[in-house]
Amino acid sequence: MTEKTDRTAREELAALLEAMLIAGIVGLFFVFPWYCFGTYFCIEDCHGPAPEEIHTYRVLVGVLVVNIVALGATRWSRRKPVIWGWPTVAIAATVGSAIFFQVPEVNWADVLRPDPPAPQNTHYVPCYSGSHDCPGG
Repeated sequence: MTEKTDRTAREELAALLEAMLIAGIVGLFFVFPWYCFGTYFCIEDCHGPAPEEIHTYRVLVGVLVVNIVALGATRWSRRKPVIWGWPTVAIAATVGSAIFFQVPEVNWADVLRPDPPAPQNTHYVPCYSGSHDCPGG
């Protein structure tokens, strides 16, 4: 009877840990917009985010990644390896929130626009085999 009680206690602890990790992920969903607003809202003399604000954002993203990995490990230890349902929605929404409310902001037009082609040498004359016009013979 002790073994079954022990197993039940472990299952309850794992379920509690899983619920806490999901709550942390949902909490981060609200933290990212709040942090972005706090970083970029200013009345006068704005110079963009400070280095410590960028570091804090990266720490928050690291906490999100750790929560997702720990949630997956907890599900795997409970022999439920797939995360379905509303936890998946919470993870997707929070990752979307982290991408949308980035600090520092990413100018997506610069990211998606390809670099201009390199300038071409207008004085180049192609050398064809058998033309006898090639430098060096």
